[in-house]
This record gives sequence, C-alpha cells and structure tokens, in this order.
Amino acid sequence: MAATLADRSIQPLVAAALQKVRAVLRPPDQARLAQLDHAMQLAVPEYQEHFTRHLAPMQRAIAGRRCWT
Repeated sequence: MAATLADRSIQPLVAAALQKVRAVLRPPDQARLAQLDHAMQLAVPEYQEHFTRHLAPMQRAIAGRRCWT
C-alpha cells in the first residue's frame, strides 16, 4: 500500500511508518488489518508518478524554509 500512498522518493519511509503503526495494534486488530490489506485495491492512475515524482523535494524545500517574523 505504501507504493500507492507516496511517491517513489518517500515510499520506504511511508512503509516503515505503516509497519510501526501495525506493530502497536492489538492482535485482533492486526488480523483485521491484514484481511483488509488483502481485500483492498486502490485505483491509481498511471500518470500519478509523473505528477508526484517531485513531491518529496518540494516537501523538503518547504520544511527547510525558515519563517522570518
């Protein structure tokens, strides 16, 4: 699922974050999440990568900007 929620540059980070969330769930919730994960399918347009490959550099630029007030 991380592959469809993030652009290629931050996919490993999103996957690690999702794994950490799963790790703190109770066992019944983990089992239910596993069922949902196998049952879900996200429709992602083929052109998404073209429009999102610049997302992480933009986020870094915004996060690194200092506010001079």
